[in-house]
This record gives sequence, structure tokens and C-alpha cells, in this order.
Amino acid sequence: MAIHENILQLSKIFRLDISHAVYENIDLKGRNKLPANRIYLIQDVNSPGGSYIANHSVTPVQKLQLSPGYIYFIPKDQALEYCFYPGLRVIAFHFNIEVFPGIDLFDDDSLFKKKPASRGLIEQIIELWEDKDNLGNTVVLYGLIYSILGMFSDKTLKQLEKQRINMQPFESLIQYMEENGNAQTTVAVLAEFYNLPQDTLSKRFIRTSGISLKTYLTRLLLRKASQELLFTDLKVREVSKKLNFSSEYYFCRFFKKHTGMSPNSYRQFILK
Repeated sequence: MAIHENILQLSKIFRLDISHAVYENIDLKGRNKLPANRIYLIQDVNSPGGSYIANHSVTPVQKLQLSPGYIYFIPKDQALEYCFYPGLRVIAFHFNIEVFPGIDLFDDDSLFKKKPASRGLIEQIIELWEDKDNLGNTVVLYGLIYSILGMFSDKTLKQLEKQRINMQPFESLIQYMEENGNAQTTVAVLAEFYNLPQDTLSKRFIRTSGISLKTYLTRLLLRKASQELLFTDLKVREVSKKLNFSSEYYFCRFFKKHTGMSPNSYRQFILK
């Protein structure tokens, strides 16, 4: 029996985590910066027009008009300005897709992207969406999300597998951060755990992963905070205490610095 090796390889590499998924009419304006990638599929625009997204993390500012029949990709950690006028009907996903814990497929991306949806794709997603209780349809929908993500990455499976193999020496360190990382975790603490001088560990990690340990810790903390805000009923002060911030004030300041929103505003924005 012939085995498609790429499919087996793909199943080992990726971990897809969808934190938000909606299909609705949107009338909204604002700015934020989220620790998750975003996909917008525009079904129709029954409005005077003018809806757009703008990327304020690049110079000059990148602005894209929203048009029906198109798919828009917004990488994580980018300063997004959005203007959705009445009549805009959108399918939206917020997600992270990791090739190794904490290392996202789109970490290197900074520009927004726009691509036409294949014929009937948006209608197929809507049809599957509306039959929420059918497991088979949900699995198919999940597969379609993967196919959409593949449209916006030009990396090869060989590149991703090489990156995953290169990161394996840090597996115990990353597991330690996943289980114990909090607001008081420092690079010095990690170096002591990993039994390497701090400078040596920092240089090896950034050379291998492409990001600094400090950046990794910040992302980890944001992800943990976001999960607590979205998937538990804990109050903001309780989340702050759980993540070992010195006070609720410093937690809120940290969260707003990296997302553009307070923890309560973020919770309301995603769960509204």
C-alpha cells in the first residue's frame, strides 16, 4: 500500500489552536494587537463600501479594502486598525498554528495578505458552519481551515521539519516554561534550569528559533492570559494572581501594552 509521506509528516509538525470563530454581520471600528493570527472571509458587502483593515506595524501603513469573495490574513502581533461598516458579513477565525510549542508557522510574517477565495469555498464553509451538530461536517470544516492557512504560507515541509528537529534540544526547556512559566520567570531562571550560562542559552535559543527567550516568555504569558480570559470565568485579578503578577495593575498594563486592550475589553471583544 502506498503511503503519502507528506500527510504523515504534516500530522507530526502542526498543532492548530483556534481561539475564536464567528460568522456574522459586523459593524465595528477600532484598533488592537492580538497574540493570534486572523483570517477574514468576506461573504458580501451590502453597504456603501469603505470597509478596510490597516496594518500600523509597518511603514508605510498597509491598508486593504475589504471585498466580497476574498480571504484576508492578518499575522499575529500586528497593530490592526479595522473599520467594518454595516452590511459587512464575515467569517472570522483567530488561531495559532505551531510547528513547535511556542513557535508559530507565521512568526516571520508582518504583512497583511489578500487572496481570492476559490469558487464556492465561502458558501461551502457557511453550509458546514450552520450544521454545527454534525461531526463529519465539523471535521471537513477543520480541513478547509487548514487548506486556507496553506494558501498564505510559502514554507515547505522540509523547512518546517528541519526547524522542528533543530528545536528538539530545547524540548525540556519549553516543557518547563509551559508548565511553570509565569510573570516572575526570567532568562536567569531558565538558564539555571537548563544548566547553561545565561548568555550562552540566550544566543543558542535565538539562533535556533529566530526569537529571543524574552520574546518567547512574553508570548507564552500572553497566551496563558488569553486562555484564562476566554475559557474560564476567573476575574481579572484572579488571572493576575494565577500568573504571578505582582498586582492586577501590572497585569493590566502588561496585557494592554501587547494587545492594545485591557483584559476586560479583550474578553468582551472576543466573547461578545
